[in-house]
Amino acid sequence: MGSLTWRCEGAVDAQPDDVYAWLTDFSADDHSSEAYRRGAGVDARKRAKPSQRRVLARDGNVLRIEDTWNGQTWTQTVTLDAAARAIRIEGGMGYAATWRAEPHGSGTRISVEGQMGRGLVGSVMRLFEKRTRRSMQRDFDGHMEALRESLRDAGKLK
Repeated sequence: MGSLTWRCEGAVDAQPDDVYAWLTDFSADDHSSEAYRRGAGVDARKRAKPSQRRVLARDGNVLRIEDTWNGQTWTQTVTLDAAARAIRIEGGMGYAATWRAEPHGSGTRISVEGQMGRGLVGSVMRLFEKRTRRSMQRDFDGHMEALRESLRDAGKLK
């Protein structure tokens, strides 16, 4: 009885510190932005559901955040590791994901490795493995497009 796992990665022509700063900016959520929707392959004719991110608490490098998007709300614990340019996100249903921004050539390789479900819940979730992995890839692609647009607008994309 294992959990469902996934890995996504991509590259951006920007400095790793600029990418990490964008990844750790929890002041806004990009799930309903045009760039996110375009990158995630969301039909432009569909109306975007409101999305919101709130920081509920922060203690040093650990945050509690509340994410609302696609009609769902989740509370998650986020642990920041600036030295490694890594972000660990943990939430309900055994959800855990680690995002990394690592130097790669003249730019940055962004990766996320995640898992969801443990024990019996994980076994049930594996029935939806293909759909969940596809969904996680679309979400990653949406974030990558939003990242590129944001860095381009800030003059930080090479």
